[in-house]
Amino acid sequence: MKARTLNRIFTCLFILTDFVAIFLSFVTAYVIRRQADVATSLDLIEVPVLDFAFRDFIRIAPWISLAWLLLFVLTGQYSRIEKRTATQEMYRIFQGTSLGLLSLMVFAFFQGRNLFSRLIIVYAWSISLFALGTGRLLLHFCLNFLWSRGIGTRRTLFCSLGKIGRPFLEGIRQRGWSGHQMIGVLEKEFHEVPTEEPDLLPEPTPKGPIIEPDPGLIAGFPYRGSIQELTAILVNERVDEVIIGLGTLSDPETTEIFSICQLHHVRVSFIPDVMSLTSRLSVSETLNGIPLLSQKRYPLQGFSAIVKRLFDISLSGVGLIVLSPFMALVALLVKTGSPGPVLYGQERTGLFGRTFRILKFRSMHHQSAEKQGVHWTVANDKRRTGIGRLIRRTNLDELPQLWNILKGDMSLVGPRPEQPQFVQQLKKDLPLYNERHAIRPGLTGWAQVNGWRGNTSIAERLQYDLFYIENWSLGFDLKIMLLTFRSFFFARGAY
Repeated sequence: MKARTLNRIFTCLFILTDFVAIFLSFVTAYVIRRQADVATSLDLIEVPVLDFAFRDFIRIAPWISLAWLLLFVLTGQYSRIEKRTATQEMYRIFQGTSLGLLSLMVFAFFQGRNLFSRLIIVYAWSISLFALGTGRLLLHFCLNFLWSRGIGTRRTLFCSLGKIGRPFLEGIRQRGWSGHQMIGVLEKEFHEVPTEEPDLLPEPTPKGPIIEPDPGLIAGFPYRGSIQELTAILVNERVDEVIIGLGTLSDPETTEIFSICQLHHVRVSFIPDVMSLTSRLSVSETLNGIPLLSQKRYPLQGFSAIVKRLFDISLSGVGLIVLSPFMALVALLVKTGSPGPVLYGQERTGLFGRTFRILKFRSMHHQSAEKQGVHWTVANDKRRTGIGRLIRRTNLDELPQLWNILKGDMSLVGPRPEQPQFVQQLKKDLPLYNERHAIRPGLTGWAQVNGWRGNTSIAERLQYDLFYIENWSLGFDLKIMLLTFRSFFFARGAY
Protein backbone atom coordinates (compact mmCIF):
# COMPACT_ATOMS: atom_id res chain seq x y z
CA MET A 1 0.00 0.00 0.00
CA LYS A 2 1.30 3.45 -0.90
CA ALA A 3 1.99 6.00 1.83
CA ARG A 4 -0.47 8.47 0.30
CA THR A 5 -3.27 5.90 0.35
CA LEU A 6 -2.60 4.90 3.96
CA ASN A 7 -2.50 8.55 5.06
CA ARG A 8 -5.86 9.23 3.40
CA ILE A 9 -7.41 6.18 5.07
CA PHE A 10 -6.13 7.23 8.49
CA THR A 11 -7.24 10.84 7.95
CA CYS A 12 -10.77 9.53 7.40
CA LEU A 13 -10.42 7.30 10.47
CA PHE A 14 -9.25 10.26 12.56
CA ILE A 15 -12.28 12.28 11.47
CA LEU A 16 -14.70 9.40 12.14
CA THR A 17 -13.13 8.62 15.52
CA ASP A 18 -13.22 12.27 16.54
CA PHE A 19 -16.91 12.52 15.64
CA VAL A 20 -17.79 9.44 17.71
CA ALA A 21 -15.66 10.67 20.64
CA ILE A 22 -17.25 14.13 20.62
CA PHE A 23 -20.77 12.73 20.30
CA LEU A 24 -20.27 10.24 23.17
CA SER A 25 -18.69 13.00 25.27
CA PHE A 26 -21.83 15.14 24.95
CA VAL A 27 -24.14 12.19 25.67
CA THR A 28 -22.08 11.26 28.75
CA ALA A 29 -22.09 14.91 29.85
CA TYR A 30 -25.89 14.99 29.59
CA VAL A 31 -26.20 11.85 31.72
CA ILE A 32 -23.89 13.31 34.38
CA ARG A 33 -25.80 16.57 34.33
CA ARG A 34 -29.11 14.70 34.68
CA GLN A 35 -27.72 12.91 37.74
CA ALA A 36 -27.23 16.34 39.28
CA ASP A 37 -31.01 16.76 39.10
CA VAL A 38 -31.35 13.62 41.23
CA ALA A 39 -28.83 14.99 43.70
CA THR A 40 -30.78 18.24 43.86
CA SER A 41 -34.01 16.37 44.65
CA LEU A 42 -32.20 14.75 47.58
CA ASP A 43 -30.97 18.16 48.78
CA LEU A 44 -27.36 17.10 48.24
CA ILE A 45 -26.43 19.92 45.85
CA GLU A 46 -28.25 22.82 44.25
CA VAL A 47 -28.22 23.24 40.45
CA PRO A 48 -30.89 24.45 38.03
CA VAL A 49 -33.19 21.68 36.80
CA LEU A 50 -32.76 20.71 33.13
CA ASP A 51 -35.67 21.96 31.06
CA PHE A 52 -35.18 19.72 28.03
CA ALA A 53 -35.48 15.95 27.67
CA PHE A 54 -32.88 13.47 26.46
CA ARG A 55 -34.76 12.88 23.19
CA ASP A 56 -34.48 16.61 22.43
CA PHE A 57 -30.79 16.67 23.26
CA ILE A 58 -29.97 13.56 21.23
CA ARG A 59 -31.35 15.26 18.13
CA ILE A 60 -28.99 18.23 18.40
CA ALA A 61 -25.91 16.36 19.69
CA PRO A 62 -24.83 15.15 16.19
CA TRP A 63 -25.02 18.72 14.87
CA ILE A 64 -22.93 19.97 17.77
CA SER A 65 -20.39 17.25 17.02
CA LEU A 66 -20.27 18.23 13.34
CA ALA A 67 -19.76 21.88 14.33
CA TRP A 68 -16.78 20.90 16.48
CA LEU A 69 -15.36 18.84 13.60
CA LEU A 70 -15.63 21.88 11.34
CA LEU A 71 -13.63 23.88 13.88
CA PHE A 72 -11.06 21.07 13.94
CA VAL A 73 -10.73 21.30 10.17
CA LEU A 74 -10.34 25.07 10.26
CA THR A 75 -7.57 24.80 12.87
CA GLY A 76 -5.63 22.20 10.84
CA GLN A 77 -6.32 19.23 13.09
CA TYR A 78 -6.08 16.75 10.19
CA SER A 79 -3.00 18.06 8.36
CA ARG A 80 0.24 16.06 8.64
CA ILE A 81 -1.21 13.82 11.34
CA GLU A 82 1.46 11.19 10.65
CA LYS A 83 4.26 13.55 11.79
CA ARG A 84 2.89 14.44 15.22
CA THR A 85 4.19 13.30 18.59
CA ALA A 86 1.86 12.49 21.49
CA THR A 87 2.56 15.91 23.04
CA GLN A 88 1.77 17.72 19.79
CA GLU A 89 -1.43 15.70 19.40
CA MET A 90 -2.67 16.56 22.88
CA TYR A 91 -1.92 20.25 22.26
CA ARG A 92 -3.96 20.12 19.04
CA ILE A 93 -6.84 18.47 20.90
CA PHE A 94 -6.76 21.08 23.67
CA GLN A 95 -6.66 23.86 21.07
CA GLY A 96 -9.61 22.49 19.07
CA THR A 97 -11.85 21.57 22.01
CA SER A 98 -11.22 24.88 23.76
CA LEU A 99 -12.27 26.75 20.64
CA GLY A 100 -15.35 24.54 20.46
CA LEU A 101 -16.12 25.19 24.14
CA LEU A 102 -15.88 28.95 23.66
CA SER A 103 -18.05 28.88 20.52
CA LEU A 104 -20.80 26.82 22.15
CA MET A 105 -20.76 28.94 25.30
CA VAL A 106 -21.30 32.06 23.22
CA PHE A 107 -24.07 30.34 21.24
CA ALA A 108 -25.71 29.03 24.42
CA PHE A 109 -25.63 32.53 25.91
CA PHE A 110 -27.67 33.95 23.04
CA GLN A 111 -29.83 30.85 22.62
CA GLY A 112 -30.94 30.52 26.21
CA ARG A 113 -31.38 27.38 28.29
CA ASN A 114 -34.03 25.77 26.13
CA LEU A 115 -31.43 23.99 23.98
CA PHE A 116 -28.18 24.09 25.94
CA SER A 117 -26.89 23.69 29.44
CA ARG A 118 -23.59 25.48 30.01
CA LEU A 119 -22.65 22.83 32.54
CA ILE A 120 -23.14 20.10 29.92
CA ILE A 121 -20.77 21.95 27.58
CA VAL A 122 -18.11 22.18 30.30
CA TYR A 123 -18.53 18.48 31.15
CA ALA A 124 -18.35 17.54 27.46
CA TRP A 125 -15.16 19.59 27.03
CA SER A 126 -13.51 17.77 29.95
CA ILE A 127 -14.60 14.32 28.80
CA SER A 128 -13.68 14.98 25.16
CA LEU A 129 -10.08 15.77 26.10
CA PHE A 130 -9.74 12.21 27.37
CA ALA A 131 -11.90 10.58 24.67
CA LEU A 132 -10.24 12.35 21.75
CA GLY A 133 -6.76 11.78 23.17
CA THR A 134 -7.42 8.08 23.67
CA GLY A 135 -8.87 7.63 20.18
CA ARG A 136 -6.06 9.46 18.42
CA LEU A 137 -3.28 7.75 20.38
CA LEU A 138 -4.81 4.36 19.52
CA LEU A 139 -4.86 5.32 15.84
CA HIS A 140 -1.24 6.46 16.04
CA PHE A 141 -0.37 3.13 17.63
CA CYS A 142 -2.09 1.29 14.76
CA LEU A 143 -0.34 3.49 12.21
CA ASN A 144 3.08 2.84 13.77
CA PHE A 145 2.30 -0.88 13.89
CA LEU A 146 1.58 -0.91 10.14
CA TRP A 147 4.74 1.09 9.45
CA SER A 148 6.78 -1.40 11.48
CA ARG A 149 5.49 -4.11 9.11
CA GLY A 150 6.47 -2.03 6.07
CA ILE A 151 2.86 -1.16 5.20
CA GLY A 152 2.28 2.36 3.90
CA THR A 153 5.84 3.57 4.51
CA ARG A 154 7.45 6.21 2.30
CA ARG A 155 10.22 4.46 0.36
CA THR A 156 13.07 6.96 0.58
CA LEU A 157 16.31 7.21 -1.41
CA PHE A 158 19.30 9.31 -0.31
CA CYS A 159 21.42 11.12 -2.94
CA SER A 160 24.90 12.45 -2.08
CA LEU A 161 25.81 12.54 1.60
CA GLY A 162 27.28 16.04 1.69
CA LYS A 163 28.85 17.23 4.94
CA ILE A 164 26.10 16.19 7.34
CA GLY A 165 24.41 13.38 5.43
CA ARG A 166 26.26 10.65 7.35
CA PRO A 167 25.17 11.80 10.86
CA PHE A 168 21.67 12.24 9.44
CA LEU A 169 21.62 8.58 8.30
CA GLU A 170 23.26 7.42 11.53
CA GLY A 171 20.47 9.09 13.47
CA ILE A 172 17.87 7.28 11.35
CA ARG A 173 19.65 3.94 11.79
CA GLN A 174 19.82 4.31 15.58
CA ARG A 175 16.42 5.83 16.31
CA GLY A 176 14.41 5.01 13.19
CA TRP A 177 12.20 7.35 11.18
CA SER A 178 8.49 6.75 11.56
CA GLY A 179 6.68 6.25 8.28
CA HIS A 180 9.85 6.02 6.18
CA GLN A 181 11.81 3.10 4.75
CA MET A 182 15.34 4.06 3.67
CA ILE A 183 16.00 1.87 0.63
CA GLY A 184 19.55 2.99 -0.10
CA VAL A 185 22.11 5.67 -0.89
CA LEU A 186 23.40 7.02 -4.19
CA GLU A 187 26.78 8.76 -4.50
CA LYS A 188 28.45 10.70 -7.32
CA GLU A 189 30.87 7.96 -8.35
CA PHE A 190 31.07 4.27 -7.54
CA HIS A 191 34.67 4.48 -6.28
CA GLU A 192 33.78 7.37 -3.99
CA VAL A 193 31.90 5.22 -1.49
CA PRO A 194 32.66 7.05 1.77
CA THR A 195 34.85 5.22 4.22
CA GLU A 196 35.87 6.11 7.73
CA GLU A 197 39.10 8.12 7.98
CA PRO A 198 41.98 6.11 9.55
CA ASP A 199 43.04 6.97 13.07
CA LEU A 200 46.42 8.63 13.53
CA LEU A 201 47.44 5.99 16.09
CA PRO A 202 47.30 2.26 15.35
CA GLU A 203 44.43 0.44 16.99
CA PRO A 204 45.26 -2.32 19.47
CA THR A 205 45.04 -5.85 18.18
CA PRO A 206 41.52 -7.12 18.80
CA LYS A 207 41.12 -10.22 20.91
CA GLY A 208 38.11 -11.54 19.06
CA PRO A 209 37.56 -12.31 15.35
CA ILE A 210 38.04 -9.36 13.00
CA ILE A 211 34.75 -8.18 11.48
CA GLU A 212 35.32 -6.20 8.30
CA PRO A 213 32.83 -3.42 7.50
CA ASP A 214 30.43 -4.23 4.67
CA PRO A 215 31.64 -2.24 1.64
CA GLY A 216 28.10 -2.31 0.27
CA LEU A 217 26.73 -0.23 3.16
CA ILE A 218 26.86 3.47 3.89
CA ALA A 219 25.96 4.37 7.49
CA GLY A 220 24.15 1.04 7.66
CA PHE A 221 22.09 1.47 4.47
CA PRO A 222 22.63 -0.22 1.08
CA TYR A 223 24.82 1.55 -1.46
CA ARG A 224 22.77 1.61 -4.68
CA GLY A 225 25.41 2.94 -7.08
CA SER A 226 26.18 6.28 -8.67
CA ILE A 227 23.69 9.12 -9.05
CA GLN A 228 23.49 8.22 -12.74
CA GLU A 229 21.44 5.19 -11.58
CA LEU A 230 18.65 7.44 -10.26
CA THR A 231 16.46 7.34 -13.38
CA ALA A 232 16.65 3.53 -13.62
CA ILE A 233 15.74 3.14 -9.95
CA LEU A 234 12.76 5.49 -10.23
CA VAL A 235 11.53 3.61 -13.31
CA ASN A 236 11.97 0.09 -11.91
CA GLU A 237 11.10 0.61 -8.24
CA ARG A 238 8.53 2.49 -6.19
CA VAL A 239 10.26 5.48 -4.65
CA ASP A 240 8.14 8.02 -2.76
CA GLU A 241 10.81 10.51 -1.72
CA VAL A 242 14.37 11.43 -2.63
CA ILE A 243 16.58 13.30 -0.14
CA ILE A 244 19.45 15.31 -1.60
CA GLY A 245 22.45 16.17 0.55
CA LEU A 246 23.66 19.57 -0.63
CA GLY A 247 27.33 20.51 -0.60
CA THR A 248 29.09 17.97 -2.80
CA LEU A 249 26.84 18.43 -5.84
CA SER A 250 27.15 21.26 -8.31
CA ASP A 251 24.11 23.40 -9.08
CA PRO A 252 23.56 21.72 -12.51
CA GLU A 253 23.75 18.26 -10.87
CA THR A 254 21.25 19.25 -8.17
CA THR A 255 18.93 20.76 -10.79
CA GLU A 256 19.14 17.60 -12.88
CA ILE A 257 18.26 15.35 -9.95
CA PHE A 258 15.40 17.67 -9.01
CA SER A 259 14.08 17.61 -12.60
CA ILE A 260 14.30 13.81 -12.81
CA CYS A 261 12.30 13.48 -9.57
CA GLN A 262 9.68 15.93 -10.78
CA LEU A 263 9.38 14.04 -14.05
CA HIS A 264 8.57 10.86 -12.10
CA HIS A 265 6.38 12.73 -9.55
CA VAL A 266 8.65 11.87 -6.62
CA ARG A 267 8.79 14.21 -3.62
CA VAL A 268 12.16 15.90 -3.08
CA SER A 269 13.68 17.01 0.23
CA PHE A 270 17.05 18.63 0.90
CA ILE A 271 19.62 18.53 3.69
CA PRO A 272 21.30 21.94 3.50
CA ASP A 273 25.07 22.32 3.54
CA VAL A 274 24.47 25.70 5.18
CA MET A 275 21.52 26.40 7.40
CA SER A 276 19.59 28.60 4.98
CA LEU A 277 16.22 28.36 3.32
CA THR A 278 15.12 29.17 -0.18
CA SER A 279 11.81 30.67 -1.21
CA ARG A 280 10.37 27.31 -2.31
CA LEU A 281 11.62 25.20 0.62
CA SER A 282 10.68 24.94 4.28
CA VAL A 283 11.79 22.90 7.28
CA SER A 284 9.49 19.88 7.43
CA GLU A 285 11.03 18.28 10.52
CA THR A 286 14.28 17.97 12.46
CA LEU A 287 16.12 14.67 12.92
CA ASN A 288 19.18 14.29 15.13
CA GLY A 289 19.41 18.09 15.31
CA ILE A 290 19.58 18.42 11.51
CA PRO A 291 16.80 20.30 9.66
CA LEU A 292 15.25 18.52 6.70
CA LEU A 293 14.19 20.91 3.94
CA SER A 294 11.23 19.88 1.81
CA GLN A 295 9.23 21.44 -0.94
CA LYS A 296 6.60 23.70 0.57
CA ARG A 297 3.34 21.87 1.05
CA TYR A 298 0.64 23.31 -1.12
CA PRO A 299 -2.67 24.23 0.53
CA LEU A 300 -4.56 21.88 -1.81
CA GLN A 301 -3.50 18.65 -0.11
CA GLY A 302 -5.01 16.20 2.34
CA PHE A 303 -8.44 17.18 3.63
CA SER A 304 -8.53 20.32 1.44
CA ALA A 305 -8.24 18.14 -1.65
CA ILE A 306 -11.24 16.10 -0.44
CA VAL A 307 -13.28 19.29 0.09
CA LYS A 308 -12.40 20.56 -3.40
CA ARG A 309 -13.29 17.22 -4.97
CA LEU A 310 -16.69 17.13 -3.23
CA PHE A 311 -17.24 20.72 -4.39
CA ASP A 312 -16.42 19.69 -7.98
CA ILE A 313 -18.70 16.64 -7.90
CA SER A 314 -21.63 18.63 -6.49
CA LEU A 315 -21.45 21.56 -8.92
CA SER A 316 -20.60 19.53 -12.02
CA GLY A 317 -23.43 17.09 -11.30
CA VAL A 318 -25.93 19.90 -10.80
CA GLY A 319 -24.53 21.69 -13.87
CA LEU A 320 -24.99 18.65 -16.09
CA ILE A 321 -28.61 18.28 -14.96
CA VAL A 322 -29.58 21.96 -15.17
CA LEU A 323 -27.74 22.66 -18.42
CA SER A 324 -28.69 19.41 -20.19
CA PRO A 325 -31.53 21.03 -22.26
CA PHE A 326 -29.24 23.86 -23.31
CA MET A 327 -26.38 21.43 -24.10
CA ALA A 328 -28.81 19.37 -26.20
CA LEU A 329 -29.64 22.52 -28.18
CA VAL A 330 -25.95 23.27 -28.76
CA ALA A 331 -25.40 19.66 -29.84
CA LEU A 332 -28.27 19.96 -32.35
CA LEU A 333 -26.77 23.16 -33.77
CA VAL A 334 -23.34 21.53 -34.10
CA LYS A 335 -24.83 18.48 -35.83
CA THR A 336 -26.89 20.48 -38.31
CA GLY A 337 -24.14 23.05 -38.88
CA SER A 338 -21.67 20.63 -40.50
CA PRO A 339 -21.29 16.87 -40.97
CA GLY A 340 -19.39 14.94 -38.34
CA PRO A 341 -19.66 13.96 -34.65
CA VAL A 342 -21.06 16.36 -32.07
CA LEU A 343 -18.28 15.91 -29.55
CA TYR A 344 -14.55 16.16 -30.12
CA GLY A 345 -12.04 14.38 -27.87
CA GLN A 346 -8.38 15.26 -27.46
CA GLU A 347 -5.55 13.87 -25.32
CA ARG A 348 -4.49 16.20 -22.51
CA THR A 349 -2.13 15.92 -19.55
CA GLY A 350 -3.73 15.96 -16.11
CA LEU A 351 -3.03 15.15 -12.46
CA PHE A 352 0.44 13.64 -11.85
CA GLY A 353 1.14 13.73 -15.59
CA ARG A 354 -1.56 11.17 -16.43
CA THR A 355 -3.26 11.66 -19.78
CA PHE A 356 -7.01 11.79 -20.28
CA ARG A 357 -9.40 12.57 -23.10
CA ILE A 358 -10.90 16.04 -22.81
CA LEU A 359 -14.38 16.58 -24.34
CA LYS A 360 -15.59 19.58 -26.31
CA PHE A 361 -18.39 20.40 -28.67
CA ARG A 362 -16.87 20.18 -32.16
CA SER A 363 -16.22 23.69 -33.45
CA MET A 364 -14.26 22.82 -36.61
CA HIS A 365 -14.95 20.93 -39.78
CA HIS A 366 -14.63 17.22 -39.13
CA GLN A 367 -11.46 16.53 -41.15
CA SER A 368 -9.77 19.64 -39.74
CA ALA A 369 -10.73 18.72 -36.18
CA GLU A 370 -8.97 15.37 -36.52
CA LYS A 371 -5.69 17.23 -37.15
CA GLN A 372 -6.28 19.87 -34.49
CA GLY A 373 -4.08 18.13 -31.91
CA VAL A 374 -0.85 19.05 -33.68
CA HIS A 375 -1.56 22.80 -33.65
CA TRP A 376 -1.70 25.48 -30.99
CA THR A 377 -5.16 26.91 -30.44
CA VAL A 378 -5.40 30.32 -32.10
CA ALA A 379 -8.09 32.98 -32.42
CA ASN A 380 -9.98 33.34 -35.72
CA ASP A 381 -8.97 29.85 -36.83
CA LYS A 382 -10.05 29.31 -40.46
CA ARG A 383 -10.97 25.70 -39.73
CA ARG A 384 -13.98 26.75 -37.60
CA THR A 385 -17.54 26.14 -38.66
CA GLY A 386 -20.24 28.79 -38.54
CA ILE A 387 -21.67 27.60 -35.22
CA GLY A 388 -18.11 26.89 -34.09
CA ARG A 389 -17.29 30.60 -34.16
CA LEU A 390 -20.16 31.31 -31.78
CA ILE A 391 -19.55 28.51 -29.27
CA ARG A 392 -15.82 29.19 -29.13
CA ARG A 393 -16.37 32.93 -28.77
CA THR A 394 -18.59 32.28 -25.73
CA ASN A 395 -16.66 29.16 -24.56
CA LEU A 396 -19.80 27.04 -24.86
CA ASP A 397 -17.68 24.38 -26.56
CA GLU A 398 -16.16 23.69 -23.10
CA LEU A 399 -19.45 22.64 -21.45
CA PRO A 400 -18.97 18.86 -22.04
CA GLN A 401 -15.96 19.10 -19.73
CA LEU A 402 -18.43 19.03 -16.85
CA TRP A 403 -18.40 15.28 -17.50
CA ASN A 404 -14.58 15.26 -17.26
CA ILE A 405 -14.94 17.03 -13.89
CA LEU A 406 -17.53 14.57 -12.61
CA LYS A 407 -15.27 11.66 -13.63
CA GLY A 408 -12.30 13.17 -11.79
CA ASP A 409 -10.12 14.02 -14.81
CA MET A 410 -10.53 17.74 -14.17
CA SER A 411 -11.67 20.29 -11.60
CA LEU A 412 -13.88 23.34 -11.98
CA VAL A 413 -10.90 25.60 -11.26
CA GLY A 414 -7.24 24.90 -11.98
CA PRO A 415 -4.53 25.26 -14.62
CA ARG A 416 -5.82 24.55 -18.11
CA PRO A 417 -4.63 21.15 -19.40
CA GLU A 418 -2.19 21.05 -22.30
CA GLN A 419 -1.55 18.48 -25.02
CA PRO A 420 1.11 15.86 -24.09
CA GLN A 421 3.39 16.65 -27.05
CA PHE A 422 3.62 20.26 -25.93
CA VAL A 423 4.03 19.34 -22.25
CA GLN A 424 7.24 17.41 -22.92
CA GLN A 425 8.84 20.42 -24.57
CA LEU A 426 7.54 22.91 -22.02
CA LYS A 427 9.00 20.88 -19.13
CA LYS A 428 12.42 21.23 -20.76
CA ASP A 429 12.06 24.96 -21.38
CA LEU A 430 10.36 25.86 -18.07
CA PRO A 431 11.79 23.96 -15.03
CA LEU A 432 8.71 24.61 -12.86
CA TYR A 433 6.15 23.69 -15.51
CA ASN A 434 5.59 20.19 -14.13
CA GLU A 435 4.34 21.66 -10.83
CA ARG A 436 1.09 22.50 -12.65
CA HIS A 437 0.35 18.77 -12.59
CA ALA A 438 0.36 18.62 -8.77
CA ILE A 439 -3.40 19.34 -8.94
CA ARG A 440 -6.20 18.54 -11.37
CA PRO A 441 -6.49 20.80 -14.41
CA GLY A 442 -9.48 23.10 -14.48
CA LEU A 443 -12.34 24.23 -16.67
CA THR A 444 -11.22 27.76 -15.85
CA GLY A 445 -8.29 29.19 -13.94
CA TRP A 446 -6.57 32.22 -12.45
CA ALA A 447 -4.46 32.70 -15.59
CA GLN A 448 -7.53 32.60 -17.85
CA VAL A 449 -9.57 35.21 -15.93
CA ASN A 450 -6.51 37.48 -16.06
CA GLY A 451 -6.35 37.31 -19.86
CA TRP A 452 -3.65 34.63 -20.29
CA ARG A 453 -5.56 32.22 -22.51
CA GLY A 454 -5.29 30.83 -26.01
CA ASN A 455 -2.17 31.81 -27.94
CA THR A 456 -0.47 33.83 -25.16
CA SER A 457 2.83 33.59 -23.26
CA ILE A 458 3.19 30.18 -21.59
CA ALA A 459 5.78 31.56 -19.14
CA GLU A 460 3.40 34.29 -17.95
CA ARG A 461 0.52 31.84 -17.75
CA LEU A 462 2.70 29.52 -15.63
CA GLN A 463 3.30 32.26 -13.05
CA TYR A 464 -0.45 32.69 -12.56
CA ASP A 465 -0.96 28.92 -12.34
CA LEU A 466 1.75 28.55 -9.69
CA PHE A 467 0.31 31.47 -7.73
CA TYR A 468 -3.07 29.71 -7.71
CA ILE A 469 -1.55 26.40 -6.56
CA GLU A 470 0.43 28.05 -3.75
CA ASN A 471 -2.48 30.21 -2.54
CA TRP A 472 -5.49 27.95 -3.07
CA SER A 473 -8.58 28.34 -0.94
CA LEU A 474 -12.25 27.58 -1.53
CA GLY A 475 -12.90 31.32 -1.51
CA PHE A 476 -10.26 31.77 -4.22
CA ASP A 477 -12.07 29.17 -6.35
CA LEU A 478 -15.38 31.00 -5.91
CA LYS A 479 -13.76 34.29 -6.90
CA ILE A 480 -12.34 32.77 -10.10
CA MET A 481 -15.72 31.23 -10.95
CA LEU A 482 -17.48 34.57 -10.49
CA LEU A 483 -14.90 36.30 -12.71
CA THR A 484 -15.43 33.55 -15.29
CA PHE A 485 -19.20 34.00 -15.29
CA ARG A 486 -18.80 37.75 -15.67
CA SER A 487 -16.73 37.38 -18.81
CA PHE A 488 -18.50 34.29 -20.13
CA PHE A 489 -20.36 36.00 -22.98
CA PHE A 490 -17.65 38.57 -23.66
CA ALA A 491 -14.56 36.36 -23.97
CA ARG A 492 -12.56 36.05 -27.18
CA GLY A 493 -10.96 32.88 -28.42
CA ALA A 494 -10.77 29.63 -26.51
CA TYR A 495 -8.85 28.37 -23.55
